[in-house]
Amino acid sequence: MTGIHLAYVVNNQLRALNSAEAQKMESNNLEIGKEYLVAHNRKGKFHAIVKGFNPEWVTIEITKGKAGAALEYNERFAGEEMTVRKGFCRFSEIQTANAA
Repeated sequence: MTGIHLAYVVNNQLRALNSAEAQKMESNNLEIGKEYLVAHNRKGKFHAIVKGFNPEWVTIEITKGKAGAALEYNERFAGEEMTVRKGFCRFSEIQTANAA
């Protein structure tokens, strides 16, 4: 393996580690009862309140928008609860006007 190839491999491994670490930190900051903008790799973007979570899964209730799906009968809408895999999502806390 050449020095350039080795540097490329190490750089990609560090980038992947940093990305995974950032996502892990983001998921560790979830709070039950708070509303988040959820960006799901497969289902799209929607607003949801966190109902519960563990290291791999998050149970949410959609508050705005729609969680799409490959099959129409699997779509979820506002007011419906669903469980998603953390690794497929990014959660961004929604700041409300009432927040102090």
